[in-house]
Amino acid sequence: MDEAEELISSGSAASTVGDDWVKESSVDVSTGLYSLDDRMIWPRLLGVATKPNPLHEWDQLYNLHNQAGLRNDCRKLAKSLDNKKTVPELESFMTLYCKKRNVDYKNDSGWIEVLEKIIKLDLPSDYVFNVFYAFTTKYIPRETRQGSQIYDLFRLIVQYHDPQLNAHLESLKCHPFLYCHEWFSCLLASAVDDNVCASLWTLYIEKGDAFLIFYMALVLLVNARDQLLAISHPNRDKALVLLKELPQQIAIDDTADFVQLASHYADRTPHCIGRDFHYVLFGANYDEEIAMTVPLNKMLCLPVSVQEITKRRREAIEHTNAETDEPQPISYFVIDGRSREAFSQGHLQDAVGLDCTLFVDFPEEFKHALQTVESHREAFKSSNCHIAFMGYGDDEKDSYLHMVLSKFIRDNKPFVSIVVGGYKVLHRYVFESNRPKNLIASHNEQKCAICTESRAESSSWNIMSKMKDIVISKSSSVKDKVAGVLSSPSMNQLVEGSGNAINAIKHISPNDKTGKRYRQQDTSIFSLEVGDSSDEEEESAFGTAASTKKEELVLAEQAEFIEVFECEEVAANRMLHLAYIALTRTHMHVLHSVDSRPGKVTTEARYPLNSIVRVTSKKKLPELLTFKFGFENPETGQLTITASHRYSINLPNK
Repeated sequence: MDEAEELISSGSAASTVGDDWVKESSVDVSTGLYSLDDRMIWPRLLGVATKPNPLHEWDQLYNLHNQAGLRNDCRKLAKSLDNKKTVPELESFMTLYCKKRNVDYKNDSGWIEVLEKIIKLDLPSDYVFNVFYAFTTKYIPRETRQGSQIYDLFRLIVQYHDPQLNAHLESLKCHPFLYCHEWFSCLLASAVDDNVCASLWTLYIEKGDAFLIFYMALVLLVNARDQLLAISHPNRDKALVLLKELPQQIAIDDTADFVQLASHYADRTPHCIGRDFHYVLFGANYDEEIAMTVPLNKMLCLPVSVQEITKRRREAIEHTNAETDEPQPISYFVIDGRSREAFSQGHLQDAVGLDCTLFVDFPEEFKHALQTVESHREAFKSSNCHIAFMGYGDDEKDSYLHMVLSKFIRDNKPFVSIVVGGYKVLHRYVFESNRPKNLIASHNEQKCAICTESRAESSSWNIMSKMKDIVISKSSSVKDKVAGVLSSPSMNQLVEGSGNAINAIKHISPNDKTGKRYRQQDTSIFSLEVGDSSDEEEESAFGTAASTKKEELVLAEQAEFIEVFECEEVAANRMLHLAYIALTRTHMHVLHSVDSRPGKVTTEARYPLNSIVRVTSKKKLPELLTFKFGFENPETGQLTITASHRYSINLPNK
């Protein structure tokens, strides 16, 4: 791999080990601290060296729906292993694995191929299960079947780095699932020999980046770029054969360079996709409702966060001022696609305006404007700049911007992305936090539409404001208003996760608590209680767990939070602690302030929005909210509460 050798020798290939939420070990294979022959390297790297073997204690019940299919695959695996493992041993292993993940066995999941390679590592027997479980849940996507979101994300990554190659593969109708299903489902295990696989995987888990497989697949495509572009449209089958055979070219001496080159591409891709999409694609449990909130198949290009834009901008400035010989970090050339009027009222510092409405209304004027933008880009100080389009943050208003963005992609311009939330999120990021105000240039507070509008009313995601409407209102007329709010499609989809209409809000008396209650008969999660309730005696999740060291975050820098509400959390001992309820598009975060460190918080809990099963308050004490989290038994409709938090929220004076 000549390109890999060039990058490594120049020092420009960077690792993606910076994601602490993925990496659990600091063991470095390249230092020689552990050799590849050390049979304990995998348990150490995966953090399972001290975990007990669950195979010693399980019920021995073989009652999966697809138990027969699993048994047949275990027979094939035993034969492939020359019967070093018996069929009952393998079936017990995989049955327990499926039960621990609460899934049925799937014949095309890739698990059997991964298990075969891990068994061939000849690990101590007590570690095999935990190693297999940790490896598959951390580094293999939860869903690899056709239509899964990993293929949409991979297509966007290929388009980001090589739009011409991506367009050519699409014209050949070579959908990623058709050629890289086995790459993702078993991390190339079925395509390379045992020694290459062992070396590759060891380097992989040392990097600790679950998304590295996307960039490994990208390296394979880029290395075969010329061959693929030479294949004409009628020869789709020829292209697929070539694509499927690409991993076979990897020799054991190539593995280090291969992983390093993949890391180089990862560093040249928006890092925020790893943070934003990790919970959707990886982990032991799959929530289809949460996954559907991230419509990757509808995205025109990769998204990039405001936080990453500003971070990269700061790094580029620091690099220029340092006058170092280190490779120049990537930076973003931001094209603001809003109207001239909106641009004049405020925009990101150094951004260039391009009124995208000209693309349709005044094509000739648009051509001249585009030439001006290109001249600005050529004069941009960074030679390693990527393009980021910034719009209003509203799909309807940004329709013209999407047309222009599509034109850039059709013109095969690489490194094109769109800023998530547009100028609206940038405005909130700067003016609702302690960020430097000079990030936004030419801001006119009197004319700025965002400064004058009520964000609480305009945001379809402002759930807490709707909750406040419930607990503040005391007249009977509020019930109709609240019921109307909760029956809106956005609230129904976001909180309830179903298509059923929300029932009208009803008052709950202690008598209602007798008998079995079903979620489908009482779909509203909001309620007012008329009298004393045993809920007051219910223990809060705060204050019951052992204290552990938590990572401190700067609240103002967390751009992924759509709304943040200051409150006080009521502990189990009835003590109060300054806290914040922070909302993203999919989760509710419980944050606690750090004593004597203003602006610093720690994450105490994180719950999917669709796990909120009850939000209650006392009629006589509306400022005290109780949040209950749990799940519903799909067969009986019975609710199970798994956690409860109580907050005192300052309400406005009536």
